[in-house]
Amino acid sequence: MAETKIDRSRNMAPLDVDGVKTTKIGTTAFAIALILCLIFNQKLAEHDTGWWIWTCVTGVILGILGVTYTSRRAKVYAEARESGDLIEETVVVEDNE
Repeated sequence: MAETKIDRSRNMAPLDVDGVKTTKIGTTAFAIALILCLIFNQKLAEHDTGWWIWTCVTGVILGILGVTYTSRRAKVYAEARESGDLIEETVVVEDNE
C-alpha cells in the first residue's frame, strides 16, 4: 500500500469560521429554489415532482433556525472574547519522524 506524505513544515492556525455566512448562503439558495419551484409549479406537477416545493420550504425553515443559532453563538463568542472569558488554544502538531 502506498504511503501518503503530509507536509507538516508549516504550522497553520485554524480558520475562525462561525458558520453565519454559510447558513445565510444556504438559506438564500433554498429561498431562490422555492421561488423558482413556485413559478414552475405546473411543470413540477406534470412530472410528479411537486415535493420539491416542500423540500425548499423545509430548507428555508431549517436555514432560518440555523442563521438564528449561529448568529447567537457568534455573538456569545465575541462577547466572551472581549471580556477575556474565552480561552483560545492553538494546537501545534509536531512530527517526530
